Amino acid sequence: MTSTVSSLMPVHRIIECTHAGDVTASDMRRCAKQMRDLAERDGVWSILSDFTDATAVPRGTDMLAMMEQLQAAGVAAELRHAMVWPSDMQVRLAYEVWKTAEQNRGFHAQAFYSRDEAIAWLDA
Repeated sequence: MTSTVSSLMPVHRIIECTHAGDVTASDMRRCAKQMRDLAERDGVWSILSDFTDATAVPRGTDMLAMMEQLQAAGVAAELRHAMVWPSDMQVRLAYEVWKTAEQNRGFHAQAFYSRDEAIAWLDA
């Protein structure tokens, strides 16, 4: 699994995490921490998670625990999260559950089939 976190500033006020391969809970926690550090430093709460090349997802309980941590940190109201879906249909369905869980917890989350569409939504 490879994950990279970067800022798209100054062109876009967006923090991006790109995932490839089997995404584990520890990968997600590491990326979430790096993204949160950048968000707090730069005051940017538009997040792009690109799962185009992801082949597996963490367990649902791991994803829910991470959302609860973000909620407890008080960032749900500020955060806009755009996800670019993976090409694998079964993996995509697992992320659909995640997106719905985020929305149910007050996060502004949307899913897209292309990075450009996701960036446009975050920039709007």
